[in-house]
Amino acid sequence: DGVRNSTLRANDKQCRDDRALDSRNYEEDVFSGVQPDIERLSSQSSFVSRKSSSLHDYTPSLPTLLPTEGYLSAEFSANTWLLGGGTPGAEKWHPGIDIAGRRGTDILAAGAGMVVFAGWTSRYGNIVIINHGNNIFSYYAHNSKLLVQDKAYVRKGEPIAQLGNSGYTSKGPHLHFEIWRDGKPVNPREYI
Repeated sequence: DGVRNSTLRANDKQCRDDRALDSRNYEEDVFSGVQPDIERLSSQSSFVSRKSSSLHDYTPSLPTLLPTEGYLSAEFSANTWLLGGGTPGAEKWHPGIDIAGRRGTDILAAGAGMVVFAGWTSRYGNIVIINHGNNIFSYYAHNSKLLVQDKAYVRKGEPIAQLGNSGYTSKGPHLHFEIWRDGKPVNPREYI
């Protein structure tokens, strides 16, 4: 009976905790809530930072600049349904890289180009898509705030958004970064 009572108390506490989480303001900075995850990632993944390169100057429209610094929390998956492997929504479907960081950190344009979309989607939340020309596009997803609008021209290194946790696929503050070439996703690490 004592075990049953302690189980009921634990379940009751969990319900109160869940209600407290549900009533939390969506815009609240959730970074502190994922701090243990960030610490786990720091021991399992690498910190990525921007590198100086003359390539950035000679190819302003090519997306070679790392949009934000942080922990690489998810890699690009080569097994994509567009390339003949896997299915949409499958666990291995990840057409970009994820960089975990602090909410509100500036996201920079990886290359110069025209913003073709700056808005909300249910999957990616606040997202910016830039056309760099030559059929190359870059995607910046899960942002807390957008700093650009459709049809704006942006320069490489210009702030375009702030890192966040928006969209139903986001599990904590991070940037989901994709590069598409000729209608197919490519590993962003080939560019940055």
